[in-house]
Amino acid sequence: MPINSITSVKKLRSNNARKEGGILLIVMLIMLLLAFLSVGFLRLGQVDMLETSGQLNHARAFWMAEAGLNELKAIITFDDNRRPLERYGLVGDDTAVLSRTIDGSGSYEVFVRAVAAENALDESAHYAIEVVGRSPGGAASVVVHSLVRLATVAEEVWMTHSEGNVSFADGDKLYGPTKTNGKFNIRGTPKIYGRASTGSSRVNYNDSRTTSVADPDVFLEGLSFGVPETDFDSDLIDDIAGQSGMAPVEGPAAIEFLADGRYVLTEDEITPAVTRMEWQRAHWERNGRRWRYVPAGYVEVVVEPERRTSLSTTNHIDNIGMPEIDDNIIYVNGDVSVKGEVGGSVSVVSDGTISIVDNIVYASAPALDSSGAPSIPIEQWAARDIEPGSDERLGLYAKEKVEVDFPDHRSGNEGRPVNIHAAIFVTEPPGGVSNAGFGTADRGSYLGLPYIHLFGSIVQYDRGTIGYSGGKGFLKDYHHDARFMFSPAPGSPSTVPVFKNWRMEYR
Repeated sequence: MPINSITSVKKLRSNNARKEGGILLIVMLIMLLLAFLSVGFLRLGQVDMLETSGQLNHARAFWMAEAGLNELKAIITFDDNRRPLERYGLVGDDTAVLSRTIDGSGSYEVFVRAVAAENALDESAHYAIEVVGRSPGGAASVVVHSLVRLATVAEEVWMTHSEGNVSFADGDKLYGPTKTNGKFNIRGTPKIYGRASTGSSRVNYNDSRTTSVADPDVFLEGLSFGVPETDFDSDLIDDIAGQSGMAPVEGPAAIEFLADGRYVLTEDEITPAVTRMEWQRAHWERNGRRWRYVPAGYVEVVVEPERRTSLSTTNHIDNIGMPEIDDNIIYVNGDVSVKGEVGGSVSVVSDGTISIVDNIVYASAPALDSSGAPSIPIEQWAARDIEPGSDERLGLYAKEKVEVDFPDHRSGNEGRPVNIHAAIFVTEPPGGVSNAGFGTADRGSYLGLPYIHLFGSIVQYDRGTIGYSGGKGFLKDYHHDARFMFSPAPGSPSTVPVFKNWRMEYR
């Protein structure tokens, strides 16, 4: 073979080897790149899986926290449980008051702490709620916060369970929030100033109209239909009575309030016209939360507030603790009449009927004029007339009825108005009670278009008959005492708790 041919073959083989080495290097680089990409994709998958798992754990923790908050809501909004949360052992500092573990879902703990209201004048009960929800194994935690305020029963100027066949009519004026679980009956064009609401879907206008339209000449700030009902549990009266730090008064009795904060109590079995302080010193000794009745010639009787029980939507609450004792609650076992000038904060609770036998007004309110009406119209009262922080508050709570029964107005005083400063509350009456609620002892005895000037609130299960009809009865001039929303009269029951300021955080 020629030498040149051998040289050409060697060069060709050398070129081929170099090409094969380059290809191998490229293949190795591609394989390395694919390996890196595989590791990257695997890592991204792992991260995505971890993120998905974390999101799932946080979601589980969140819904466990919401479950705890909803359980607490179910307990304290249950009709029989509308009392300060301390009564149920539902308030603690650093101890969970409710806790649950649910297999496969997670767990929660509920913490409740009593807190002061942002408004310094707000004396209603406020609580800070903190619910810690955890995913299974505690991998993630979510905390839900909320505030709750126990609304008082006197947050409306007028509230009923049933209006029956009784109407608001021409000349009637209501200033403030108004509500009925039933249906409003309207005759003519009474004026309802303030938000109004009804559990019904219609209004009866007594002129052949029964409609779901709010008459703007009557409901000046509108009317909401189909709102949730408000509870009127008759046990609330017993609960208020159980808070009284005074000895029970046997009815029939009479109470005259004095401007200096005292009152004169006349009871069947004690000497008339004895001041509260003298009466307590003479007949009662206090020992802690117990009152000992030791009048001469009588067998000793020990009176203790009753310990009550209640069912609830969960098995956490089966006992209601002892209520806070309040010396400014007067419990009358029977009927009682009231009148006078109220110079302090006090409530009267009766198993029977409370009769208002003369004007009952706050000592610091504007004076009455010669006709017996407020010298300054109530809607023009300024803060200086009854200070927002004033301690003059009166609660009148009855099982059967609260009635106007002015003996002096039945002859020679036709048209003379009635003045009432109080929060009035009447629960569902026992069977056989006629004209229950807030009414009059004898409507036919009041002539000459007299007004009832109310500053406070009227809450009643059945609406009583008090209105003007056929030349007899009263017209209504009712004004809401907004102080009752934040600083109610002693023993005032609570209604639906108000939850607000919800927020969430991850831990």
